[in-house]
Amino acid sequence: MNYVCGFLFSFDIKNFVLIKKNRGPEGMAGKWNGVGGKLELVNYTVIDGLSDLERIVPLSELINYPESKEYITRPRDYELPHVAMEREFSEETGVLVKADRWRCFYIEEYSQSQAKIYYFAAFGDDYKKVRTVTDEEVKIHGLEDFAFMHPNELVHNLNYIISMVVQNVHTGYFQILNPQGVNGK
Repeated sequence: MNYVCGFLFSFDIKNFVLIKKNRGPEGMAGKWNGVGGKLELVNYTVIDGLSDLERIVPLSELINYPESKEYITRPRDYELPHVAMEREFSEETGVLVKADRWRCFYIEEYSQSQAKIYYFAAFGDDYKKVRTVTDEEVKIHGLEDFAFMHPNELVHNLNYIISMVVQNVHTGYFQILNPQGVNGK
């Protein structure tokens, strides 16, 4: 099983969105983490010609596209990480951050379970619009306040992940990974 975990930051990197997870693997419940979840099995349709990138959408969204577009239906498969990130963030915060805004910057792999966690960051003023829409609390955290949170309140690697984003932005080099075509062609 693969997962996504995303962080929506303000443009100045001073604020970001976290969620207090009520469920999940041991060590995650009751702790602050990035927004995310499991990649889901879906039927996909590939539609060419919508932009310079190949556009992948669930079959349920096909009715929104003109019949003149060429499309290919793929068999049931797991959604792509950036598509899962868009869906999870919208479901858990009520804010739609389109898939092409999410940048995969780190992939954590677990050899025993063969699971992967794709870590994403996005930037913009829409962080101000997030709200709690499920039973899991969503909150905007300031970077200065975050530095003083007790480690027991956070998932085990959250300090490392947040500092990775902040450091990369401040040094002017934000590494973007391209797993499975996530951030481009």
